[in-house]
Amino acid sequence: MKFRWLLPALLFLSFLLLYLGNKQTDNEAIIRKLELSVRNQLDEDSLTIRRFIQSNGDRTILNSLNHSVFFIEVFKNDSIIYWNNRTTLTNNPADEIYEILYIKEPSYQASIKLNINAFNPAESLKKDIYSNLTIVPKSDEIGDKVIVIKNHTFSIKLEERTLNRVLKGWAWIFLFISIMLISILSTKKIKQNLISGKKVNKEITLLLVTLLLFGILHFSPFFKALFDGFLGMKILNNDSFVIENICGLLINLWLFGIIIYLVNLYKSLGVKTVINSNLLALGTGFYTFFIFGSSAHLLEIMVISPDVNLEIEALLEFDAISFLLIICFSMLMILIFQSTQMLYEIMHKSTLQGWRKYGLLLAGWVSAYVVLRAVGWLNVPVWIFSIFIISYSLILDAYSEIREKKITYLIWWLIMFSGYLAVSLFYFGLKKDIAARTEFIQQYFSEPDESIVKAMQNLSDSLAAGDVFTRIASLDLPARLDMNDLYQFIFKNAQKDQKYSIELFDKNTGSTLFNNHFADYYKLNQSYINARKIGRNIVHNPFEDKYITRFEIARADAGNASWYLYITLQNNSVVSNRIKNNPPNFGFAVFNREKLIEKSEGIQAVPDLSILRSINETSIKNDYSFVVSIPSDQYKIISWKKVSGLIKPISLFSFIFTLCGLILLFLSFINTRYDFLPENIALKFGSRSSLKTKIQLSIILLILFTFLIIGAITGFYFKNLIEANQRTKHKEETSGIINNIRSDIQNIDDDDSALKYLNSKLKDLSFVHNKELGLFDFSGTLVGSTSRELNAIRVPYPIWNTSMQDNSRFAGPLDFDRSDTEFVPVYLTEKRPFAFIGIDHKSYNSSGNILDFLSTILNAYIFLFLIAGAIAITIANSITQPLSILAEKLKKFKLGKTNELLEWKSNDEIGTLIYDYNNLTQELERSAGLLAKTERDMAWREMAKQVAHEIKNPLTPMKLSIQYLERATKEYPEKAQELIPKISSTLIEQIDNLSQIANEFSNFATMPQASNEKLILNEIVETIHDLFRKRDDMDINLIEPIDDLYVFADKNHLVRILNNLLKNAIQAIPDNKRGKIEIELKRAGNEAVIRISDNGTGIPDHMKDKVFTPNFTTKSSGTGLGLAISSNMIESFNGRIYFETKVGKGTDFYVSIPLMRLDDYFGDETRVSLD
Repeated sequence: MKFRWLLPALLFLSFLLLYLGNKQTDNEAIIRKLELSVRNQLDEDSLTIRRFIQSNGDRTILNSLNHSVFFIEVFKNDSIIYWNNRTTLTNNPADEIYEILYIKEPSYQASIKLNINAFNPAESLKKDIYSNLTIVPKSDEIGDKVIVIKNHTFSIKLEERTLNRVLKGWAWIFLFISIMLISILSTKKIKQNLISGKKVNKEITLLLVTLLLFGILHFSPFFKALFDGFLGMKILNNDSFVIENICGLLINLWLFGIIIYLVNLYKSLGVKTVINSNLLALGTGFYTFFIFGSSAHLLEIMVISPDVNLEIEALLEFDAISFLLIICFSMLMILIFQSTQMLYEIMHKSTLQGWRKYGLLLAGWVSAYVVLRAVGWLNVPVWIFSIFIISYSLILDAYSEIREKKITYLIWWLIMFSGYLAVSLFYFGLKKDIAARTEFIQQYFSEPDESIVKAMQNLSDSLAAGDVFTRIASLDLPARLDMNDLYQFIFKNAQKDQKYSIELFDKNTGSTLFNNHFADYYKLNQSYINARKIGRNIVHNPFEDKYITRFEIARADAGNASWYLYITLQNNSVVSNRIKNNPPNFGFAVFNREKLIEKSEGIQAVPDLSILRSINETSIKNDYSFVVSIPSDQYKIISWKKVSGLIKPISLFSFIFTLCGLILLFLSFINTRYDFLPENIALKFGSRSSLKTKIQLSIILLILFTFLIIGAITGFYFKNLIEANQRTKHKEETSGIINNIRSDIQNIDDDDSALKYLNSKLKDLSFVHNKELGLFDFSGTLVGSTSRELNAIRVPYPIWNTSMQDNSRFAGPLDFDRSDTEFVPVYLTEKRPFAFIGIDHKSYNSSGNILDFLSTILNAYIFLFLIAGAIAITIANSITQPLSILAEKLKKFKLGKTNELLEWKSNDEIGTLIYDYNNLTQELERSAGLLAKTERDMAWREMAKQVAHEIKNPLTPMKLSIQYLERATKEYPEKAQELIPKISSTLIEQIDNLSQIANEFSNFATMPQASNEKLILNEIVETIHDLFRKRDDMDINLIEPIDDLYVFADKNHLVRILNNLLKNAIQAIPDNKRGKIEIELKRAGNEAVIRISDNGTGIPDHMKDKVFTPNFTTKSSGTGLGLAISSNMIESFNGRIYFETKVGKGTDFYVSIPLMRLDDYFGDETRVSLD
């Protein structure tokens, strides 16, 4: 066997990869390498900064810092002059920033910091890209794996290397391929044994047990540990045996497919099974409803799983799991289709018809519905599911009756299953969306932590009782404060287990009083106002999970404005960080006593504010789906999402239709090459396809290929057009914002006043232009922002540096691939910008628009494809219809009878063919007349010879007997009287023989007219069996179906035919052999077939063509007219007789008779087998 070496090679490779995947790496060496790399980077960066300081400000020296892992800022006389791209970090409270080194010279200062949340160890390790490390603050819970950078100690979290997970993944894949190969080889052996008549129970049991054990192995903790980290073993659902993970789903699909293949194998090879028709119909209905209900449950598990993304809007975000699940479920639909089709074909061969069949199917559906409801698996609208089941069953039943698998059958199947999957995915996706939004808005509201409240209250009371505020108020300004110094002063006696933040603002201007520090007074003040009071001077903002206490510090000089001191504590809980760092794709708004305090649009269109205020419960209104949570009498949270209507299910239908079509094409190609599917699954490309199918496929594939080319060109053009339009639109929006700013500040003289004015108007500008804006000062530091999402705290250095060096009004370039934020310098004079405006062009990116466009194109193409398919079928039918008629006429063409001529009005190639056919028909009729006359003459001559021969045989003994009597009379007169009775008896016997011969020839020459009537064939076969079965020298057995088979035939002729066949079978068995004759009655499609088998000598090959010709016989006596007469009789009721024989083993004669097509066959009685 050519694959004999492949199986051990695959198993060896699988075990080798599994060993390498579980091999432990030297983590300590990697950690030390990382520590050394970071230290070297720090030394290089500090040396570069000192070289810059010594060069007296040569900024080109600082270019090498752009690739540093650290965040570096360089100041000259307290004014920033450089920062690398790492300082474009976010204003995210979850960021952990540590100052590693501070360089201070008389005129220059530099700060080297590390943000451990944005630090990527792979950049430092370089070649060790498969090492997954995470740096976290020092923690005793993580262990002793640490690195030390200057005075800071960080813990290291080690995860399994990506390479190890990849090796484990390939190990499982090769193991699964090995199991597949074992299954294929086993099924091939089972097929060979079935063909040769051997028993296969052990092979089937061994195969199924092997697959089951392999599946159960995946639930073993040891096996899970071996493949831990492999994506396929990722838990999707703990409660499902079938789909706990992707590997389990694949194994169950393979097992399901093997079972279907084996059943199909039994069916295609004609292995005899006896099934009650009523139970078969009931079971078919139950199985159909139950298997589709179970598949709906599996689909629900897939969609609802948080680790799976099956949203059609996020198609470009599909990961490997999502695509694999879609393919698996499409394969499941193919298997379900094959299994249900097989059941309906078997059911159609039974005698069940009409309302009785559909009543039993309905009973099966109801039973399955009860079971599914009991186990909680049917969570779809029953009326939609019932419509699908009824439609599917009717179409499948109709095509099972026709028994002709055309391409229209395949298209109908694709439409049915694509619609089923589309509606199911849409429905469960809607449920998941509502559940996810409900969970989000419930988690978005945080309850206060009593321990934090208590700590904050103690801090507030201790500060109020001390002299901290008096000492702060006595500070002499305008010299700004150092935030770290004030922090240490305030919290020298505070609890060390809480990480507080402080901000100090001027009450009138909102400007921060800290040096080299950004703080957004507007945002912090709004957070304070929208919070709820939870203690003395303590408020809690439940949407930021932030605790705030505010003190107003009166200045010693009454003429000076007061200061606000904010002390905040941000509770960075796991849920809070997940929500804030992963903004949702739906919109939501928060109301504080009907006042809008927060709004996030996501990627959704925003409904009118009055509509949002009026919504108080989860509902669908004005084409929006609203989910509402009212956590207290003060707050209301509303999320919204635009209802897609029919667009989404249609898009899903188009996508799944295309995917299933591609899978079928792939299976057809593989099956054409390797022929691994059962024979009744006609998925093959080949010369055996009909001309009609070839024309249909050619037209459809041509249209499909054209659609793909047009779609690709259109998509490419549309992508470029969208990006060009976006650039133009963004330029216009930027121009509008800048012109608005210029008109507002044209009467302001100094930079500081203009900056303060812009900061106060930033919210209004954002609202007017519907853009999120950020304001940066002259040094590129963030001053204010309208977005509560992640913001850049500095202008990118290249933009800032170019603006400082050029007098031209420079705007940063837009880059759709990396950022949608544009930084525009704002000028008060022509010398230099006094500020920068960051404009967040939040819009649907080109990829999203392209996906929407392709989805629309796909929808249109699918429906055009269906229309084109209908046109292709119509065209193919119009071309092949006359050829089909011609083929049908040729089948019915009989010499010696009048054959119908064809008409074709068009003078085309088909018309020429039909004209030649008509001429040939007429010519053949003339030739047939001459041939018939010649054959009659020859037949009469042969008949005369046969008659003469048969008459001569008895005449010779008659003549001899008379001559003997005459001689005896002369020679022995006294004995003559004794001889007369004996000779008379001989003469009478010979005369009887002559009479029998005459009767046989007469019967053959003049066949009696058949008198056909409705007959129960079972009764006739039973009668014949009863006549012959009581023989001691042989065994005569009968096999018949339980259901009666009705035919329209002549009873006497049938009895005579069967008598003749049974007598021939008895006479064909040698005397030295015990005879075994089997009579079988069965239904084969629309025909009843009677088989009479014997274990005689068989018919030699040279005699096979003469069996049904007159005068042929293998016996020593007889006329040889029995089978010829039987053949003529069977034709009188449109039946046929044929045989199969093996020399030395016996002969099988078959009598095939068309069944009556009546709906009222059946009475109330039930028939059983006699044997």
